[in-house]
Amino acid sequence: MDRVDQLLAPYSAGDMDLLVFPEMSFTGYMFKDAAEIAPFLEDARTGPTARWAKQQANRLEAALLVGFAERDPNGKAYNSAMLVYPDITRKSVGLERVKSKDPYIYHKHYLYTVDKTWASPGPSFEVHQAGLCKIGVGICMDLNFEDPFNDLSTEEVEDEKAKGQREMRMMIKAMEPPPFATYHQSQQTRLLLCLMNWIDIPRENTRKEPHSLGNLSHWFSRLEPLLSGSSESPVTFIACNRIGSERGTAFCGTSCILDLVPGEEPVVRALMRKDEEGCCTDHGKRVKTIQEVFG
Repeated sequence: MDRVDQLLAPYSAGDMDLLVFPEMSFTGYMFKDAAEIAPFLEDARTGPTARWAKQQANRLEAALLVGFAERDPNGKAYNSAMLVYPDITRKSVGLERVKSKDPYIYHKHYLYTVDKTWASPGPSFEVHQAGLCKIGVGICMDLNFEDPFNDLSTEEVEDEKAKGQREMRMMIKAMEPPPFATYHQSQQTRLLLCLMNWIDIPRENTRKEPHSLGNLSHWFSRLEPLLSGSSESPVTFIACNRIGSERGTAFCGTSCILDLVPGEEPVVRALMRKDEEGCCTDHGKRVKTIQEVFG
């Protein structure tokens, strides 16, 4: 948290409306098992992440979306996100009527392999009504699809892998309508916020590409239902992804802000690299179409 405090120190109230962080923002991600992550599990309203986020939200007069490892009052563990509001809310991003002093908590619905060693899945995708704005929060794998092996025992999973069926099951899942985007298209969600620890594509990591355009293309494909609806209102998609590596696993960065309007070419408002940096956007900023990005 000290490093993030340093990065945020130059900013003050009015400089931003909404600040989004990666999945499990302060703990790391590649935990071996439930015992290893246990010391980092925290209460969603009284833990160190909640206290830090509330302090920064009040200082910046902005909403903060932060990832953390949660232990709920019943002792269940979740890979979670908290959306924290300041006590004084300025007129911004449709949030001017938000009065709640309690954070909005979302639990990751589709767990990745590393999550399954310690976390319970969240029950479903959700819409959070924040003032005038419908917000959807997702965490990394939520953008993708449910693990096709979830309905199998450990022994059955190993048998499927031995028979070479893993790739086939994954391909079948990938051809189905993207559940996350389909749900939020049906709910007319207007702001989609995704916290990520998305892994780099090995060939791009080897070439030291500044962006992971392969992963950006994949994220875009998982948002396709939002471009085929009947509404003329844009959906803004914000992905905040981790950079660097942990225990031999590299993460691809490429955080981005996209505007998605049905029937139109997507607009890239901001695109980050695989470096420690931030990106921002406002309505007066020069933007690129998705075709210009892939050029």
